[in-house]
Amino acid sequence: MRSLRRAVACILVVWYLPACTTYRVASVTPQQAVQGEEEVIVTVRAGRGLRTFRVEQPWASTDSVGGIACVTEGRARGWRCQADSIWTTPISAVHSVQTKQKDTPKTLIAVGATIALLAVAGALLAPSMSPDLGQMFGEP
Repeated sequence: MRSLRRAVACILVVWYLPACTTYRVASVTPQQAVQGEEEVIVTVRAGRGLRTFRVEQPWASTDSVGGIACVTEGRARGWRCQADSIWTTPISAVHSVQTKQKDTPKTLIAVGATIALLAVAGALLAPSMSPDLGQMFGEP
């Protein structure tokens, strides 16, 4: 039973290994950055400032970038997307494009914290779960 729990725990840890991702600014053209991506974060020049959109199903042509735009509802509330809000902007207005990339340090921290948590839980629960060794070996 104990080895089954360990096997399940190991499978879950391995399953979550690539889960940590971060958006990073792409060092290529916007057309190359959106190619093959499911979603990107695009920052565009709007008037005197910058405006940021999360774009799902992005596409790029020779002179523009577009997709389904999601706008932020404040830092704590996240993004709001509308399937019918198709968004396009000229390439010349694009300030930066961020793509999702694997974040190895975050992954290692998550795995290390999980292993440490399991070790502490095991150390705390082991005395209450193990049988009395005296009874096991026939001592009165």
